[in-house]
Amino acid sequence: MVNLKTKFIGLELKSPIIAGSCGLTSEVSKIEEIALSGAGAIVLKSIFEEQINMDASKALTDNSYPESADYIQNYIRANTVQQHIDLVKAVKNKVNIPVIASINCLRDGEWISFASELEKAGADALELNAFILPMDEFAESVEVENMYFDIVKHVKKVVKIPVIVKISHYFTNLPAFVSKLKAYGADADKVAAYLPVSGQTVTHFTIRKERGLPNGIPIIDEYAPVNRVRKDTPPVILITGDRNLEMADRWEENALFASVAKNIGNKKVTLYELQGFNHGTVLEPACFLIINYIRDYCRSMADQK
Repeated sequence: MVNLKTKFIGLELKSPIIAGSCGLTSEVSKIEEIALSGAGAIVLKSIFEEQINMDASKALTDNSYPESADYIQNYIRANTVQQHIDLVKAVKNKVNIPVIASINCLRDGEWISFASELEKAGADALELNAFILPMDEFAESVEVENMYFDIVKHVKKVVKIPVIVKISHYFTNLPAFVSKLKAYGADADKVAAYLPVSGQTVTHFTIRKERGLPNGIPIIDEYAPVNRVRKDTPPVILITGDRNLEMADRWEENALFASVAKNIGNKKVTLYELQGFNHGTVLEPACFLIINYIRDYCRSMADQK
């Protein structure tokens, strides 16, 4: 049998397959099946502070005693957290693979509290399921990003287990953003590779608009991915459409990224130009490249074992 053992955020995994947070990872019996099927780790269903608040609000609506508001809020919170603590303990008793607890909060204090309590329950690692909906039309992107950094920084102060951050891909400079998360203590920067499809490597449209910069003229400032190229990055697989069909200068800016990486000694950057495809149609063929890369990576990891 092929040996698929690997490491993830310092944890020993018997396979590189991780069951993500979902309905299946909220029940012990289902988690046992997942483990028996070959998963290397599981991420438990997230605990949502927002759901706790909604349940408390509903209970208060049905209650004619407003003075009991604090009691009801605290009771529902404690009960929900205890359910997740019990789930962590029960799963740890049933499976022999790493168990990663997942939390989603609204307030800074609750991130810290939930993280600490789930670590004590025996979780092997924590997933910070962070999704901040930017509602202030006047807030700049850096203000939103700082909210994520503060969450990681504060949680890492109170826990010793590995911390990973689950984020949206809608960031103007994802590699730089992930690097900053790592600087504040997130443990999941040890990624296998970056595989952006038709991505911007110069300063993004959104940043230009926020700063009143003109479109059409390439700008490379502190927000540009090409300005963050390092010699020691994980592999970067740049995929674009046909240079004659792509968005203006999209292939050229990816070629610039690859050239800069090569010039500073980074041999892990590869550029693919998919002939005959434009910005809107390049994703489907790009998926084949991505799947092949993942397959080859898994085989190479198995061969190393």
